[in-house]
Amino acid sequence: MTSDLQVRPQIDRVVINNKKPIVTIISPQDGANISKGDVVKLDGTATTFDKEFIVNPDAYVWNSDKDGLLGTGAVISTGSLSSGQHKITLQVKDKDGAVNTAKITIYIF
Repeated sequence: MTSDLQVRPQIDRVVINNKKPIVTIISPQDGANISKGDVVKLDGTATTFDKEFIVNPDAYVWNSDKDGLLGTGAVISTGSLSSGQHKITLQVKDKDGAVNTAKITIYIF
């Protein structure tokens, strides 16, 4: 008696999705009014989904929709923001390549 059954090993595929980091802008506060020429301290923090702090300064990138790239690092300072409304974005990339952002709006007058 012959059997037409073939035994094939089952391969289970496990996919682990890298979750985006949790990004927070600590200062300045959203909606802050700042005098032109004043030094603005941009302070942010980020953790992985598993609550590990992201400490690599190159992982943090600050941008203004009005003035472009402001710098890298969890904390930076700038005194050269142009007058007007700025949408400030902090983008953080974790060691596995997942990216997330936080945004605030500030006003330079």
